[in-house]
Amino acid sequence: AAVMLAVALVFACISGCEAAKKKKKKSSSVSAGQSDAVRCGVCFAMVDEILYELKKTENSTSTLDMRWGLTSEVKDGRAKRIGKVIPYKRSELRSIEVMEGLCEQMKNYGTDSSMPGETKLGRSNKRPDEPRDVKQFNRLKIDADDQKRFERYCEELIDGREDIVISSIRDAHDSVEMEDALCFGPKGFPCGASRSLCPVGSFGGRNGTMPCELCPQGTFAAKAGLSECVNCPQHYNTTDTGTNSTKGCVPLCKPGHFGGSTNGLAGIEPCHKCGHGLYQEEYGSIMCDKCPDGKGTKKEGSAHFKDCISICGDGKQSTEEECDDGNTSGGDGCDRKCKIEKSFSCQGGVTSKSSCNKVVCGDGKIQSSYDGKIVEECDEGNSEAGDGCSAECAVEAGYQCALNPETGVSACMKVTCGDGVRGASHDRTVIEGCDDGNAESGDGCSENCQPEVGFTCKGEIRGKYECHKVGCGDGLKERSGTVIEQCDDGNTDDGDGCDSRCREEEGWQCSDGSAQRNVVGPPGFHSHEKSFCEKLPACGDGRRDKPQGETCDDGNTSDGDGCSSTCTVEPGYGCWADRNGEEGKPPPGPDDIVPGTSRTLLYVLSEYIITQFLADTCKKMSGKKRGRDGRIVEEEDDDDGTGRSRKAVHRVDL
Repeated sequence: AAVMLAVALVFACISGCEAAKKKKKKSSSVSAGQSDAVRCGVCFAMVDEILYELKKTENSTSTLDMRWGLTSEVKDGRAKRIGKVIPYKRSELRSIEVMEGLCEQMKNYGTDSSMPGETKLGRSNKRPDEPRDVKQFNRLKIDADDQKRFERYCEELIDGREDIVISSIRDAHDSVEMEDALCFGPKGFPCGASRSLCPVGSFGGRNGTMPCELCPQGTFAAKAGLSECVNCPQHYNTTDTGTNSTKGCVPLCKPGHFGGSTNGLAGIEPCHKCGHGLYQEEYGSIMCDKCPDGKGTKKEGSAHFKDCISICGDGKQSTEEECDDGNTSGGDGCDRKCKIEKSFSCQGGVTSKSSCNKVVCGDGKIQSSYDGKIVEECDEGNSEAGDGCSAECAVEAGYQCALNPETGVSACMKVTCGDGVRGASHDRTVIEGCDDGNAESGDGCSENCQPEVGFTCKGEIRGKYECHKVGCGDGLKERSGTVIEQCDDGNTDDGDGCDSRCREEEGWQCSDGSAQRNVVGPPGFHSHEKSFCEKLPACGDGRRDKPQGETCDDGNTSDGDGCSSTCTVEPGYGCWADRNGEEGKPPPGPDDIVPGTSRTLLYVLSEYIITQFLADTCKKMSGKKRGRDGRIVEEEDDDDGTGRSRKAVHRVDL
């Protein structure tokens, strides 16, 4: 068996090799002089793809048993076999498998020409286990014709360098060794005879040789052949990639300053100082930060947050100041320390300029001094008493005052019952519950302007109220003192759930409508829209109510007719719903139900409708037996000439 396996593996290897050669053979050899930049880029990309595929099987412990026969030599009682065992990861079979789909991968590449003198290839779609190089991806030129050319160049290289690929895999070459073997050499090799040094402004990870990368921003390379670029001095940066001297490193704007931006590099010269009330603690900023809480700075170019302080007189009130009117003079309401002076009031707020004035009764402004010594309740624009607002700007007894939005001054009026304006005095000595425009009792609003028992009144505050007597049948369910309606359905008919005295009838349930707004009444009053009444389930209503324990309902509460006064089936009787007048026809049974079909739903719905809206028909049972569905049935002789028997069903099992 081992010999057969070895032979099979050899045959598979030979067949695979021949198939790969036939598939890739497009020309006999690589033409001399084809060491152009694109072919060189394709070669480097091939090496990267080969090494990526090899990583997938690098930890393989599989072997190929190539032993095929026995020798005459005997050891430990066993004949020695001809041939050897080869590790899979060093075998030619592994090399062939790697090369099989190699050139097809070139369709996933684009051209990166950012490095002068080189044409590098980069993947246009990332591998599943590798991050995307966004910067390189943005530089790629992706063209379908170019990708076909990459694939063709790859096939030409494999066709002429297959032995080199196999030996590199067998000898476990790293990327540099494989590139040197496959891409560099005498005439015909794509990258020339040997690696060239990376020019100034670039670096190469292969000891300063190609492939090369431009120095990133913030670094430079002043000479060729560097393996890494040199960092610019601290607080310096470059305006672009590929800088080739220290002169390309420009200073960043220092703290307390801001600058412009070039190629994404921010905060470079020309630089400008941060203005008053601004600061910047970092190098290389394009803007300054604003001091918080209304604070400012004593000078321009502040480089620290601690430079932000409260500056009295700068016209910006801080959280540490009571006011700031833009000066440090006294006597104007805000003193030299930005404190509000006695008898003054200041408006403004944090970060804004304060406006201060002395609180004076009679100037038409309702204000209070900051020190609390002057508190105005009203201000009609005069200092006269007797008009509702006193000489000290306090609301007088029996008056109410409100701000007139048009004039901005107070408008005061005496609270008087019967003037058609409901109000309450500021001192709470006069509080009107209603005001219907008169001071007479008996019309719903009393002579003291309070709602009367048996009435409710509707209106707006500071407006006239309309009162009406609570009356049954007016479509408003109300309570006013001792007058209490349990319901009001808009009529005085009996038998509809709400009787002629607006009492809820037995066996019915009534619900209130929405509550009335802007309605007043005596303590404990309420007022709702029209009531809605519905009949409660009850024995004898002709609707069988299972939750109430009814097993039948023939529309009455008489005993002896098959359905008792408590709506239970009497002994010796069977009861069923009368469907379409077909007396004695049984309902659909379990045999008629097909689970998961519309018939099941129809059965449930029909049973609900029948038991809810059809009265039962009951009949005395003479001969009883139990049918297939477990319900009691009675067989009767045919008396309608059809030749078919009829069944009466006892519904207690439903």
